[in-house]
Amino acid sequence: MCIRDRLKAKQDKKERIVVIDSRTGGSWDHSNKKIKDAIRLAYQNVAREAASKIPMGSEVVVYCT
Repeated sequence: MCIRDRLKAKQDKKERIVVIDSRTGGSWDHSNKKIKDAIRLAYQNVAREAASKIPMGSEVVVYCT
């Protein structure tokens, strides 16, 4: 099973998983490829903002296209 399928299965089972889209604002704004319910945190802000955006105990997946 590929990573995309495993992620979808976890989301479908409502597991505690947070997906972070780490693209820059411009890249994100102009893309038609986005994972449903992903939180957009630009890569340079992940360390600073992650604690306030990610519930404790959640599995985290970070992606950038």
